[in-house]
Amino acid sequence: MTDGPIGMNDLSGAGYDPRSAGADMRDRADVRVHFEENESMNKSEIASGLASRIGLSKTAATGAVDAVFEAIGEALAEGENVRIAGFGTFTTRSRPARSGRNPRTGESVSIPASNAPVFKAGRTLKNAVNGRGELGSG
Repeated sequence: MTDGPIGMNDLSGAGYDPRSAGADMRDRADVRVHFEENESMNKSEIASGLASRIGLSKTAATGAVDAVFEAIGEALAEGENVRIAGFGTFTTRSRPARSGRNPRTGESVSIPASNAPVFKAGRTLKNAVNGRGELGSG
């Protein structure tokens, strides 16, 4: 997935400096307040936060978020693992075929084998969630 709506050159042209990404603590506080009130964030809210942190338009930030999710999904579909240092690892887990029951009729049904996406949080993310550090500090 090399063709995307935004590339690293686009980020650097927008004044993006990876060493200062997320350095504005006010943005982090806004995200935390939002999370505590609503208990979840959607893709649009992630894109809005990205746009305000690194000075992109909301359209470009939405494109970047979509591109990341698409790249992760494509890699998993091809059987690859996606490791993001300090954040976590996306993998797939094979689920064998099995039999189950239709809860309405009690009839036995065959459930086919499938692959399920799995996310395992990295140490830095676990520490941030437990108040023992911050993401992006490592």
